[in-house]
Amino acid sequence: MVVPLEARVACRFVRQPEEGDLVAGGNINPNRPLFQRSRCKQETVNVGPEGLESSVSFGNSVRFTKAGGQPEDAGDRAILVQTKGNLQALLNAGLSLREALDEESLKPGCFGENLFLDTLDMKAETVCVGDMFGCWRDGVQQPLQLQVSCPRCPCGKVDQKLGKTFTADGVRAHCARTGRAGFFVRTLVPGDLCDGDVLRLVVRPCPDWTLARVSSLLYGNRKVVMEYLMRAREALKDGHTPVIRKEEFMGTEKELKELAALKELSVFEWKEYAVRALDGPPVGRYRRQKSSRLRVALALGGALAVSTALAVAFAARRRREK
Repeated sequence: MVVPLEARVACRFVRQPEEGDLVAGGNINPNRPLFQRSRCKQETVNVGPEGLESSVSFGNSVRFTKAGGQPEDAGDRAILVQTKGNLQALLNAGLSLREALDEESLKPGCFGENLFLDTLDMKAETVCVGDMFGCWRDGVQQPLQLQVSCPRCPCGKVDQKLGKTFTADGVRAHCARTGRAGFFVRTLVPGDLCDGDVLRLVVRPCPDWTLARVSSLLYGNRKVVMEYLMRAREALKDGHTPVIRKEEFMGTEKELKELAALKELSVFEWKEYAVRALDGPPVGRYRRQKSSRLRVALALGGALAVSTALAVAFAARRRREK
């Protein structure tokens, strides 16, 4: 039985690309406001595998593969969603911050989301990985279908934008543990979207895996929550560093294995870390590094084979000349 869950699309946000989004090594304006987005002015906006049409984000830019993401996994991050329920929970969390949160700082768009849903019912504790949402407009179902892939794993920009507290007690760390920074959805069936459309839960394949539970298990450890950004950079360099060690996982080994096998879970920043903690076959950034090393080895092996063949041919020629 599907739990009744629906929300009205209050705002749609888009981001215009910069050179650094489209070209490796291109420029990004260092003075650009954090999470800069603009309200979508189109009555309807097309939604495809890469998200909202004409909107660029980390997941559909060259920055994704540069950070270790596999191209086939980019669709897991097609659209970032934030909800009124998450913001209200964050406001009521009682965080001790250098700059206090209030309703003005916690308003639609403050997390750089593409969609803001006007509901208190949808939040990290009530949304599950794999949840599939249909779209209704004026009571009529539309083609668009979206599926929740993972919580949003927040970066350091969250603390710059909200709270100015860069510790395990800041907004970024709190959201990493609780899943309140929003969540990503993939596009199962393309369509279009308007302000005022209603997203309604139609299928829930993983009812035990709320976003709050997934976040707390993988990022609940205080050491992990402070080091995962640094470790991710190391993993990108060496293809080996575990971002979350098995002993740092906040659940049982059985839970870790279930998460690693959860096909609906996004690879980037989630499944890849769970699989690595279990020393499983590499996925995500770890598979990329293995492939890179293999290509280098093959290249070196090919060069060695050519050198050997030339040496053998030269020796044979010398013998004939004698």
